[in-house]
Amino acid sequence: MSTKVEGQQSIQPYIRDEKMIDIKAHDTEVVQMALSLSGLLLATASQRGTLIRTFDTVKGEQLQELRRGSNPCTIQFISFDKEARSLCVCSDKPKIHIFHLKSEEKAESQNTKSYFSMMSSVISVAGSEWSAMQFETDAEDSQAGFKAVLFNGGLHVVTRNRKYYRAGLQNSGLLKRDEENELTL
Repeated sequence: MSTKVEGQQSIQPYIRDEKMIDIKAHDTEVVQMALSLSGLLLATASQRGTLIRTFDTVKGEQLQELRRGSNPCTIQFISFDKEARSLCVCSDKPKIHIFHLKSEEKAESQNTKSYFSMMSSVISVAGSEWSAMQFETDAEDSQAGFKAVLFNGGLHVVTRNRKYYRAGLQNSGLLKRDEENELTL
């Protein structure tokens, strides 16, 4: 039996005889989390909203520490793409952050690293990875709230203000807004 600790998540494997795994995800309360489609990866965001961490759900090990920014915010939604190669993070700020994830084939990610990354053993934030791509919505959309997913080579955003955005991934690795529509019900 595990005791609930702030910032800690417990994972019960589907196989009954397997032992429960406790993951110390953050120092503060976990407010958002997402599982990859395979269930092998877990992404968590804390109350501060500055760090997103990814974990191996089988071993319980942290894989990456991703930095959304240095100012606190409320993370509203996290989603993996279908292949668990990228992670999309939405907050109460207008920017959507997209991070590339490490894999067995790719030991290094394509995310921006801090200039101080060689000092990560001394300064904890220096080891964080910054988003590889960003997409900016209108300010009123971020205040109303929105969800975003990576699907079929693009970013798809739906807002509570009934707007739909699509941004395609260019060869340069940047997102280009190529569609914006009002949704009617």
